[in-house]
Amino acid sequence: MKIYFIWVGWEKLYKLNYNIPPLGILRVAGETPPAIPVSFTDETVSPIDFDSDADIVALSFLTPAAARAYDVAGRFRQLGKYVVFGGTHATIMPQQCSEHADTVFVGEAEKLWTRFLSDFSQGTPQKTYRHEQYPTLENLAPVPRHLLRKHIYPYENPFPVGIESVELSRGCTSRCAYCTVPITQGPQFRNRPLADVVAEFESTAHSGGIIFFTDNNLLGNKAFTRVALEALIPFEKDWIGLLAPEETASDPETLDLMVRSGLCGIYGTVKAITGRETQQELGARRASLKRLMDLGIVVIATFALGWDDHDESVFDRTLEFCLQSGLQVPEFIINTPFPGSRLFNKYTSENRILSQDWGKYNGNHAVFQPARMTPERLEAGYHHCYDVFYREVDRDKALFDGFRERVMKAFIRAGRGKTGTRSGKA
Repeated sequence: MKIYFIWVGWEKLYKLNYNIPPLGILRVAGETPPAIPVSFTDETVSPIDFDSDADIVALSFLTPAAARAYDVAGRFRQLGKYVVFGGTHATIMPQQCSEHADTVFVGEAEKLWTRFLSDFSQGTPQKTYRHEQYPTLENLAPVPRHLLRKHIYPYENPFPVGIESVELSRGCTSRCAYCTVPITQGPQFRNRPLADVVAEFESTAHSGGIIFFTDNNLLGNKAFTRVALEALIPFEKDWIGLLAPEETASDPETLDLMVRSGLCGIYGTVKAITGRETQQELGARRASLKRLMDLGIVVIATFALGWDDHDESVFDRTLEFCLQSGLQVPEFIINTPFPGSRLFNKYTSENRILSQDWGKYNGNHAVFQPARMTPERLEAGYHHCYDVFYREVDRDKALFDGFRERVMKAFIRAGRGKTGTRSGKA
């Protein structure tokens, strides 16, 4: 038996030229018994090998990659391969996915994968596998990082430094309208044992890589996050996290710990500017972002456009805010009602969903009827934001320049092959 794991890619305009390893499918690959050969392709950086001699092809994907996953699955099934689906979209749309795969994992596949392999070897694989309740995160299989390409930036990066995806917990207590995490991972935080987290820090200590925490709400799970970051300090690892920038800046004590533990980048949502904000509010928001950037933190601020309180003035107002705030690499996306989210249910009940072409659910298309403009104007305004802000700025170069010093230091530390206590601030 041989298994080919694939993280399915999707088309996205204005995509930054870097890659974050997909952690979930790699965890499942790591749970495969050592006697079974495995291979892995992240289609965002490498082409799929349709000549693979694997017996099982396991695909994991998000909603914007669903149509591509269905096509890939069809090609492999025509070649006689047994196709397995898992991941976010398979969890949200299991019935639709079952039309394109032989087996579908609904929810997390860890601690079910070996059962499937046993069933498969006996010729009795089930059509669907799912946990009866959200499982604990104890004794997760190590991530087989040897399957990954190491470069953090293909763009002008001479250093063999990669991103190391690490998770502290799963689930989220927030109920953001656009988010599916409470459905796919649970409405409560499930923390990994601290000893397991520290062991994973140790396993990445000498790689020279920058850690990317995949947790969707580090601040929401603040107590455990603080304990984990204290444990990270001796390893001298720089890290990037999914954090709301303004909320992060508003907590000086936690921010100080984050910086001491190696925070070098924040990727998170900032509210677009509607025109109803006071000058005092705007000044405070700009000051929050400046506070982060003055600490040497690269802020990749994501502005979602097209909420119901957005009219056509939102584009230029948001651009002005970005320029006045000194942001280097803002990201603009069109508000997207992912299936399974409260927003999708709301727009469906209001008969505002315009398309269920999942390939358009990538932040580049208006797949719903906006409240205060046409879908065409929303898409045009979205492109306008990129055209204006990056008219004279190479976005990839701006991002790499922001991280350049950290990347060089990580490369040097990897060459030393040792760690030491981090004592200074960024």
